[in-house]
Amino acid sequence: QQQQQQQQQQQQQASAASNNSSSHSTSNPNPHSNSTTGNQHTQQQPPPQKPKPLRDIFFVNNGDFIHGTGLSQMIDGENNPSALVPLLEKMPYDAVNVGNHELYSKRNIDYMTQPGGYVDWWGDRYLTSNVHIATTSTDQSSPATGNNFSKNKHSNSNNKSLGNRYKILHGSSGRSRLLVFGFLYNLVDYNQDAGIEVEKVESAVAQTWFLNALKQEHYDAILVLAHMDLLDPLVETICGAIRDAIGDDMPVVFITGHTHYRGVRQLEDATMTFEAGRFMDTVGFVSFPRWESVRSGNAASLFQHKFLDANRKVLFEETLGFHRARDGETKNGKELSQFIDRTRQKMGLEQEIGCAPRSYYVERHVDHPESLWGLYRDQVIPKVFSVKQTMMTIEEEATHTEDNLPMAMLLNKDAWRYDLLSNATLVVDDIVAVAPFNDTVVHLGTFTREVILKANETLNVAHQGTHDLKWLSTLPKYILIDNLDDFDTFTTSTANGPGTAGTSIAPTKYHLYTHEFGAGIIKGFLERLAPKETVEIRKTEFTSTIIWLAFVQEFWTCSASSRNNNNGNNPIIPSNFLPSYQNAITNEKGEIDRIKLLVAIFVLLILVGILSTCVAILWISLQKYLSYQPIMGGEEEDSVSCHQEEDGICKVDGNANINDGDGEWGKVRDGEGAVSMGVENLEVL
Repeated sequence: QQQQQQQQQQQQQASAASNNSSSHSTSNPNPHSNSTTGNQHTQQQPPPQKPKPLRDIFFVNNGDFIHGTGLSQMIDGENNPSALVPLLEKMPYDAVNVGNHELYSKRNIDYMTQPGGYVDWWGDRYLTSNVHIATTSTDQSSPATGNNFSKNKHSNSNNKSLGNRYKILHGSSGRSRLLVFGFLYNLVDYNQDAGIEVEKVESAVAQTWFLNALKQEHYDAILVLAHMDLLDPLVETICGAIRDAIGDDMPVVFITGHTHYRGVRQLEDATMTFEAGRFMDTVGFVSFPRWESVRSGNAASLFQHKFLDANRKVLFEETLGFHRARDGETKNGKELSQFIDRTRQKMGLEQEIGCAPRSYYVERHVDHPESLWGLYRDQVIPKVFSVKQTMMTIEEEATHTEDNLPMAMLLNKDAWRYDLLSNATLVVDDIVAVAPFNDTVVHLGTFTREVILKANETLNVAHQGTHDLKWLSTLPKYILIDNLDDFDTFTTSTANGPGTAGTSIAPTKYHLYTHEFGAGIIKGFLERLAPKETVEIRKTEFTSTIIWLAFVQEFWTCSASSRNNNNGNNPIIPSNFLPSYQNAITNEKGEIDRIKLLVAIFVLLILVGILSTCVAILWISLQKYLSYQPIMGGEEEDSVSCHQEEDGICKVDGNANINDGDGEWGKVRDGEGAVSMGVENLEVL
């Protein structure tokens, strides 16, 4: 059983970045991780010359396909997945779980749940054991699968499952039956305007449908797709509910995710929890026994696992045994990779924008010379966001007043998701991989140095002890971008009495900014720390991704020999980066729209007609110059001349006598003649 962890990347998610021919949604910017989704499609369905495996293999996806790359564009805080979803639907997954990133955007949720959309595409393979569609309907069948929905005594009884609550997978050999669930952690900040409800895991495992599935279905082992950390207490909650219902002998494997690292843990003798990396850098493999093979006390030895690098050599040569990686490619796999390439080209994601002087890593401490956060603090913000003209525009826009106060920015460490590598010329999607969310920068108000520092400290203390993204242990949860040490006080003019004036020293205030996502949390802390100050979230025209793009284009230009011809003087954000993906003759699902096609053909015919008319007019206008060809030949005495005749036409026929207008006649040899229009003193030879 194998799992491809498709993260933001996205993201994306279908999602990260590289500068070779593969897609960011299907590969990793690290040159070693050169495998694409097309390659991994091939790995799961290898060429027919390879013998079928002796054991049953299942291929699963644990959610979070949105974010990570430009294929899942972020526009005004909403995802447009119309370019990404058709790519993911080509993958041969046996089961798909839902992740938290799919549920933040109402537009994304609406696209997934539309008739014939992402949820319908996967049918009963799309598992959402504790994610429901909130509805007032009395119909208790799932809109995607038709499965009955068991009423939840802890939530709205009219809710329906977003997908399928569970599924029995049958192995290709016909011997294995696998009971599969799909759980999401207790997410609370999802987009509730989209009609989605996330039920607490503790409530879901107490429902009748869950207990009936465990006790009444026939299966050989249990697989739980759990979009949560492998050490999350909710894993033990689910495991405990399973053991209470059916005892301790049934093999159970948890495929976990969400927290982006490679990890494995043997929870019990017959229970393993396994997390398969992040950002498309890993294909995880776990092997476990059927119930009939388990012997008391030795079940743990029958559980095995392997982390496979998303590398073509690893997947094709070392894993599948091909002599060369390209020998293992299948027609479907190649076509999927080509489909991704075409989509990326249409969206402008391959546009070259600059060259990084060195590599910067998101995991490094802020003060490390190769820290991505250090780069953002020391170069990106001062050069793009903090420049005087920019600051005046932002402050007037946010506060409707102009002042000379300095600025500070307080950001969540999750704002940047991937490294910025210098192994090749940077393209648009490399920057999207770093900042996939395109968050709007918002203004919170003006505060003193002490308040901002206290807010930063309080926020980080409040998040200590959580195990979210532990792989970023060198970074605090919130990072302060500031120059607070450069400004302690400022001088103001005061009136001491009628006709008098003086000065006073007051603490310096700073304009404080953050990203829109999560701004409410910071706002709440500021209101408690500075109750007399006005705290208001006001949007600016800047977004996180655009700031990075502008910096790279203006300050990281390539050498003259590079293919990038941008001199850095006029950085231009790709015009097709922000708008929604739309092809001239396709609908939002990437299918041919016949009406659009007919309109396009009609417009093309009109343009061809106009062009033909223009050419004809030009030809007529120039014909008198282009069509004149004198007749050469004959003896000198055969030559005759004539002056302009009636209507400016002189016509010479074979054996005709011509009067030249002066009483002289000439003769033209048989078969020779010439016609000229509007030409005086024409000589005909």
